[in-house]
Amino acid sequence: MIGATIAFQIQRILSTVSTAMRGGHLMIDNFTDFCETRGLMYLTDGYMDDVLAWLVVALGIYFQLFLVTSLPFIIKLVVLPLFLLEWLLTTLISTV
Repeated sequence: MIGATIAFQIQRILSTVSTAMRGGHLMIDNFTDFCETRGLMYLTDGYMDDVLAWLVVALGIYFQLFLVTSLPFIIKLVVLPLFLLEWLLTTLISTV
């Protein structure tokens, strides 16, 4: 059960990094296309778009991993049933 719990935590971190990378690059690619249609070509020249994409990726990972625990109390109270359901499902799957 301990090994399954550790595996679930590792998978959660891997999924967080993967979705942050995908979302960050999609956001900057679409912003770059928007700037090109407006005639602003400075973002597509050089490495500026890559730097911005990795900045967005880093912020996405930080928000998903560390700021979820610092939500206001009322939001934690509203989302508590979902957290309990997730914990129950993780525990049931790891015992099978």
